Amino acid sequence: MKKTVAFAYHNIGVSGIKKLIKYNYKLKLVVTHLDNKDEKIWFESVSKICRKKNIKYIYFEKTNFSELFKKINLIKPEYIFSFYFRKIFPKKIISLPSISFMNMHGSYLPNYRGAAPLNWQLICGEKKGGVTLHKVNEKIDAGEIICQKSFRISKNDNPLSLSKKINKKSEIILDEILPNIDKKIQNAKKQTIKGYKVFKKRGPEDGKIFWKDNVIKINNLVRGVTSPFPGAFTFYKNNKIIIWESRIDYTKKEKSTKRFGYFYKNKQYYKVVTGKGTLIIVKMSKDYLLPKEGVFNSE
Repeated sequence: MKKTVAFAYHNIGVSGIKKLIKYNYKLKLVVTHLDNKDEKIWFESVSKICRKKNIKYIYFEKTNFSELFKKINLIKPEYIFSFYFRKIFPKKIISLPSISFMNMHGSYLPNYRGAAPLNWQLICGEKKGGVTLHKVNEKIDAGEIICQKSFRISKNDNPLSLSKKINKKSEIILDEILPNIDKKIQNAKKQTIKGYKVFKKRGPEDGKIFWKDNVIKINNLVRGVTSPFPGAFTFYKNNKIIIWESRIDYTKKEKSTKRFGYFYKNKQYYKVVTGKGTLIIVKMSKDYLLPKEGVFNSE
């Protein structure tokens, strides 16, 4: 029967639900999230697709894992999938499916275990990304790998373009796995997680720019947290400036005599001296008009 429960949110969640329907999985329950009113919602709605397809769903924020255990235990699912669900699952939930509990993670595991893999890969300047479907155990993103696909991350990728790449690869994985899932589960390969860190959640405050850092690190931060995320920011005389887009100035080879954080208007754009190299600000918030030169707060 392929009795199935899914924990799902975001575009990956919508794609996962659609693929389960396509391959005739009996979706008995979907658990999703209420949208956060303080968050910019730029992705598709799992609850909307459930209403459209007449699938029973509940919001996690209106229940808890103890209540969910009771509900799912009555269903007795063969499979449970997690598609970009934002909670760590307790052991009693992980143990519920008779065959397997699986998670779709937005990185090429064991690289970028943990939260916000999309942003972290950009922030760290990765040139290769990926998506992994793996079994769930009590360690974060550490279960046996069922299938994974890689892709190239270009220097022009941002959160939106990288999200599309991740979503596309997740759909390819499900098309490959779902028709013959039991055999794929049996052939899952153990991960080697020693030496691979678990990345933490990110908040708006983590977008602060430290101008003493080198220009490559700062430029990667800008593109890694740009819209639809809160953006990288700095301060000028207690005025918050959000930098939405930047690039590295490769024309200025000599070492600047100015301290890091010094900025100046050069024709169309502002340029900023960093700990090593010069950053060109292509797009920033317009709620405060900068002078032709000055110094951003460095701490």
